[in-house]
Amino acid sequence: MRSQGGAEAVANLQAALALVGLILPSLGSDGPAGDRAFVRLGGCGTAVANQLADVIAAGAHALQAHHP
Repeated sequence: MRSQGGAEAVANLQAALALVGLILPSLGSDGPAGDRAFVRLGGCGTAVANQLADVIAAGAHALQAHHP
């Protein structure tokens, strides 16, 4: 896992979400929390939450198929 600042992590997550047509409107970086960068995922509607769950599940199934 790479070490990165909150703003970079937000940009990476936004880019990954955009690949599947998702936007988390409240996604942002609030600065450090202790000695680590902190990303606030925020809230979203139920449709986006369900789409995100589907994408995560599909990715997990694909990883399991490649690494049984």
